[in-house]
Order: sequence, then C-alpha cells, then structure tokens
Amino acid sequence: MMKRTTSKTASISLAALFVAASLAVAGCGVDSVVAEFCAELCDCEDCNDAELETCEIKSQRTLDIAENQGCDDDFLDFLDCITSKNDCEDDEFEYSESCYDESDDYYDCRDSVPIDW
Repeated sequence: MMKRTTSKTASISLAALFVAASLAVAGCGVDSVVAEFCAELCDCEDCNDAELETCEIKSQRTLDIAENQGCDDDFLDFLDCITSKNDCEDDEFEYSESCYDESDDYYDCRDSVPIDW
C-alpha cells in the first residue's frame, strides 16, 4: 500500500496555485457594464464565442483608456445607455438617438485630454 505524503512545500505550492488561479479568474473579467453591452450586441448580431470575447477585450481596453483619461464615468454611461436603448434590425445593432447626449459627453471628455508624447 502506498503511503500518501504531503510535504509543506507541496501544500504551499498548491495554495499559491489556487490563489493565482483565483486572481486570474477575478482579474480577467470585464466590467459588468462592458459585459452587458457585449452580450446585448452579440445577442443581436449572433456572435460566436470568439467575437464576444473580442468585443469584451476591445470594450474593456477602451474603458481602461477612458479611466486613465478621467472619462470612465462618461464612457460607462454611454455603454449603459446603448445597452438599454438599442434597436436590433436584421442582425444589426444600432443605438438610439436618445443616447447622443451620453455619446457627446464621452467624446467631449476624451477629446479634451491632451496627449503627452
């Protein structure tokens, strides 16, 4: 009969692996507004998993940039609006004119940030 042994190093390694995996899962997620937007867009346009993931990555990257520019609230308001007020016609996602104010607020904020090279 084999004797099961657990070394202290193996226990620590296993714990470190568990923590790293937990952080990776938590860290790779996207903002809930981004996730909702991409889900709504992909429900309309019948995206596959890769297209959904691409939407989430690009939208999260835009949110990260907006956050660095101090425009994240405007961007999230815009995404939230187009998620809740959109039209899906012939598998094409279009957002409502009622979101133009949110769009303008985001782009005005973004365009007002000077670029440092």
